[in-house]
This record gives sequence, C-alpha cells and structure tokens, in this order.
Amino acid sequence: MSSITGIIGAIIVTVTGVAETGTVTAKDILTAGKTIYQIEQKTKKGEWGASAHEEGAQIIKDVARGIGK
Repeated sequence: MSSITGIIGAIIVTVTGVAETGTVTAKDILTAGKTIYQIEQKTKKGEWGASAHEEGAQIIKDVARGIGK
C-alpha cells in the first residue's frame, strides 16, 4: 500500500527535478506514471480517508519527537 506521504514526495521530487534542469527525463516520466497509478489505486479502493488519518497521526508524532529533541 502506498502512503500519501510517499505519493506527495514523488510529486515534489519530480517537479523539483524538472524545475532545476528544465528538462523532462525518462525517470521523471516513470515516476509520474507510478504516482498516477498509486493515486488511481487508492481512489478505486476508497483508501484516502483512512490513509489521510494515518498519515496525519504519523506527522503529529514526528513533529512531537522533533520538538522533544
């Protein structure tokens, strides 16, 4: 199962890479294709709600750990 954070990360990495180089590589196309597939699968399975809740809880935990350091 793909996490929302992973999907968002893939989008950010692809957009950043294209913005820095000004060109689209085969890797960028492959990453975009995989991301689109992951989004489509989550949508078909209706997993966005559960995943968003899970990811939100994890982000809060990570932030709390960071503050505690």
